[in-house]
Amino acid sequence: MSANAQEYFASAQHQELLDQACSLSVIEGFDNHPSTAIAQEYEDCLAKRGVDGLKKQLVVDRGILNSNYMECKGLPPEADMRDKVLEILTKLCEFVLQTPFNAESPSENDCLHIWISVFDVIMDKISLHTGETTLEASKVMRHMQSLEHGDVSDAGRKVDCIFMYKGIELSNIEFKRAEIGERDLAIQNRKNVRLARCIQEVHASLGVESPSIFMADVHGFVGVFYQVRPMGDIAIAGKTTSDMVHLPRTAGGLKAFLQGNSLAIIWNFLTSLEAQAPIVQLAKELHEVEHEKAKFTRAIHRNGASTPPPVQRRFQDHMLFSPQKKRPRAETQDD
Repeated sequence: MSANAQEYFASAQHQELLDQACSLSVIEGFDNHPSTAIAQEYEDCLAKRGVDGLKKQLVVDRGILNSNYMECKGLPPEADMRDKVLEILTKLCEFVLQTPFNAESPSENDCLHIWISVFDVIMDKISLHTGETTLEASKVMRHMQSLEHGDVSDAGRKVDCIFMYKGIELSNIEFKRAEIGERDLAIQNRKNVRLARCIQEVHASLGVESPSIFMADVHGFVGVFYQVRPMGDIAIAGKTTSDMVHLPRTAGGLKAFLQGNSLAIIWNFLTSLEAQAPIVQLAKELHEVEHEKAKFTRAIHRNGASTPPPVQRRFQDHMLFSPQKKRPRAETQDD
């Protein structure tokens, strides 16, 4: 929450309103997921054999798992989850053993690479777009500002990461390297909340009831996951769980990851987006039908409608030919 919001609630003495807003944001069970139990099975292996030994064990176990379903088309749900957890842990072991590009101080892009490599394993239905991508929802909001306030740019804002489903924007994440200061982090957070509000307004315009937008801010290898959701006539942004999420950079960090609930929060974040996707898609399709019907109605009943004037024909006798087949006109013979 911003300092201005905290000051408002403190001066207005609306503690019950603040408590209500916080409770609406928190999602029960968001920090619990069956994937964490699978990860915890490898704590002893890490303690006894180190990161390199854990990585080798993960590769072996994943091979055995997939060999059990050689004749099957895909993996059953429980086996698929285990396979994904083993793949994620393998990637994290590789990251701990060798930082990408051997950089002592990972850049913003290095951080983004690690996070999206984890996201990519879990996602099945939605797509992820990175690289200073324009958020189309922000164009709509800026255009509305331009109409209301005059000369305001209606260009879209650039974002680090967008989750999409069949062309529909679902969520955005901002990434910052670990070395930036608190002021820049606060600026990033406010920007990200505003962009989530843009997505929320687009979903509402499509007819989605009480749209909630899941999002995240990432600072190096630590992230906070929260949602922007309606509260009466206003929108609030709050954490979905009190716990922060982290990805490991060291053996100690990997142990904390295996013991903690970071994997559960990431998994629930992505499955929440995938659950929202078909709902928003259906609303969009219904909206398009109504839009086409309204467009046709306006065209028929438009003011000043009139029958178009007759077309001035270039050819006589109402005969049209291509240049290759145009027949010469018969000459009139003298009587």
